Amino acid sequence: MKLVFFFFNLIRKIENGKASSFISKEILEEIDEVLRRDKFATVLKVANTTADEVLSKIVSLSIIVIGPKLEENVVKEDKKR
Repeated sequence: MKLVFFFFNLIRKIENGKASSFISKEILEEIDEVLRRDKFATVLKVANTTADEVLSKIVSLSIIVIGPKLEENVVKEDKKR
């Protein structure tokens, strides 16, 4: 839950011009996948929002970075799944 509050506070800072967001298409896809996991359904419902709305907000506040795709995965295995 702490991570969710951190995330919403970060969004507020970006909205207020106190932080910037630079994000790649691949990271956006990962965020989309995470937001659609069952464990976030309750959090989104309590926040009265949807995964699509959160993703749209992130895109609207971010500078999309386009660069070469890395061929090597930095994280070999996601042990949290």
